[in-house]
Amino acid sequence: MSTEEKKEKKESEGLGIALGLLLSATIFIYFPELAGWSSLWKTIFNVLSIVLLAISVGGAGIELEKLIKNEGWSDLGIGLLFFIPAIAAFFWIENNQTVNGTSEVIVEAIVLLFIVIFAFAVGMAVPKLLMIERKKTERPKKQKAKIFGSIIIGGLSLTLLILQIVNQILQMTAGKK
Repeated sequence: MSTEEKKEKKESEGLGIALGLLLSATIFIYFPELAGWSSLWKTIFNVLSIVLLAISVGGAGIELEKLIKNEGWSDLGIGLLFFIPAIAAFFWIENNQTVNGTSEVIVEAIVLLFIVIFAFAVGMAVPKLLMIERKKTERPKKQKAKIFGSIIIGGLSLTLLILQIVNQILQMTAGKK
């Protein structure tokens, strides 16, 4: 196997892993409901699906960075990896009546730190993503297909991630009433 074939195979594996995580997260979202499991198991699998989706978005961003040669995608993926636990911790604090005082301040400080890291990563990513290449090069069809696949997988992962977070927020607020 030539070096070029090995490189191509490695690029395809990364995209395959991102797609596998996306599909696994989708199964984790719907299976507990279909199986009729208790709300505790549904919550555990929903959190697990959010983590898998975040990793899938990050992985698709890293694969896009490799193909497009733009670091903005991996910066955005890394930012999302910090944002997801921050949101989860925030809603855990809001819905957990036993957490108060010093422990609440510590968790809120960690949430703030993670959100600052997310904001910094997004701030780093946006200019890189919007940067127009001065030197346009024609990409081979094979590479265009991989780029398109990475964008689709990343977009689907991000969309499903946002919907899952909104669903969790709605469930938590409905449970408080």
